[in-house]
Amino acid sequence: MRKQYKIRHIILQELFDSAGKEKNPQIPKIRLSNIEIAKRTNIPIADIDIFHELLNEEKEVECCFDLKGTHDMVITSKGRQSYINKKFLKEGRKEFWDNIYDPLKIILPGISILIAALALYFTNTSTNKIDKLNDHVKILQTQVDSLRMNK
Repeated sequence: MRKQYKIRHIILQELFDSAGKEKNPQIPKIRLSNIEIAKRTNIPIADIDIFHELLNEEKEVECCFDLKGTHDMVITSKGRQSYINKKFLKEGRKEFWDNIYDPLKIILPGISILIAALALYFTNTSTNKIDKLNDHVKILQTQVDSLRMNK
């Protein structure tokens, strides 16, 4: 799974946990800065700044800059549901398996055709050997018959 999915989930987790400590977690008032989230999670601030943008666009977090220039975030109700449903972890897993499955859709039919061709080749070779052995048995049978007649 690519890190962007994990980081988005972790950002939502930190904001969700922070809101859970408030009197009304449904309407959180305390905002966490990108610096606080970075300290708590050991994720570089640059990664938090890059990967939270989709959360903001999807209205899963609300963002603002304070007077110190830090980037503050608070989770929205949509973000709470995304965190609870593990939306980004599921999307990351789906993308991971799609990236494996898509090339296999092309490779597996080719391998199947190759196996079928090899099976036909070996079947044909076996058939030729059986035919030669049958011919050899017929020759031996005629020799045995001629030897019996000569006795």
